[in-house]
Amino acid sequence: MGPPEVVETHDGEITLQWDPPDYDGGKPIQGYVLEKREPGGRWSKATKEPIKGTEHTVTGLPVGGPFEFRVAAVNKAGPSEMSPPSRVAKAREPIGKLFFHRIPTCHYYTKMT
Repeated sequence: MGPPEVVETHDGEITLQWDPPDYDGGKPIQGYVLEKREPGGRWSKATKEPIKGTEHTVTGLPVGGPFEFRVAAVNKAGPSEMSPPSRVAKAREPIGKLFFHRIPTCHYYTKMT
């Protein structure tokens, strides 16, 4: 299973998605365990319960804090190995999303004779 992909960030939250594993060991996937950490820190669970789908928004993060995530599939056989970590993302509004505005332009025309 590949690393989770950061698809959106906001103040205090990060949304991730991932692909299911190529092979489920012959048992259907029941959910996913998502872990988080600050770069170089210790891994901890990002949710109390397994996640049912392949997308999740982690909330309650410190605003602007950098985090990386990894995921494992869970079925009756137990959890899979953890995925490689995601890229580091900051729990803040995306830079430029609300701050870049189109500047109006003026055109001056002169009459030519």
